[in-house]
Amino acid sequence: MKLPLGKTYQRYLFREVFFATLLVLAAFLALFGFFDLINELGDIGKGAYRIQHAIIFVTLTLPGRIYELMPIAVLIGSLFALSTLARHSEITVLRASGLSTRELLMTLFRVAALLSFLTFIIGEFLAPPSEKLGQRIRLQAQGTALSADFRTGLWVKDENRFINVRTVTPEAKLLGIRIYEFDDQQRLQMVS
Repeated sequence: MKLPLGKTYQRYLFREVFFATLLVLAAFLALFGFFDLINELGDIGKGAYRIQHAIIFVTLTLPGRIYELMPIAVLIGSLFALSTLARHSEITVLRASGLSTRELLMTLFRVAALLSFLTFIIGEFLAPPSEKLGQRIRLQAQGTALSADFRTGLWVKDENRFINVRTVTPEAKLLGIRIYEFDDQQRLQMVS
């Protein structure tokens, strides 16, 4: 006699795989965040750049890390969840109750589709502005400013110099570079 499985098994499998993936992702983010913070320690002391700026910068780069790490986290999380279910004989019970391989795979594909959609949203809408804000905070705290919001191109401030790049080509060539150097009283000394 086959038991009617309904949607209960789907919710259960979905929850197990989803939370295992989140657990693996959290572990990866903690590890990579720690290494990124250690990497930032070398820049502490440049200008007004302090540990709190480094922590804010690393935190703002985490959405980009999520986008990079999500595929491997889904793979490891799914394997972990399925091996846990198999170890506790839960997959055997589901199969004996009438769950076909096709239904099991379709449930796993639904989880993968949801996680793919979340990864897309994070990668396209959350990570770019977050990383831009993190870079801006980092550069301002170090005494270097960067702006690409002008019609005259990209502007970079470095201590007493302003650098203007009119055009950046797709091949990463810089065209129309001008360097404006100022003295300590902010008087223009040289343009090159």
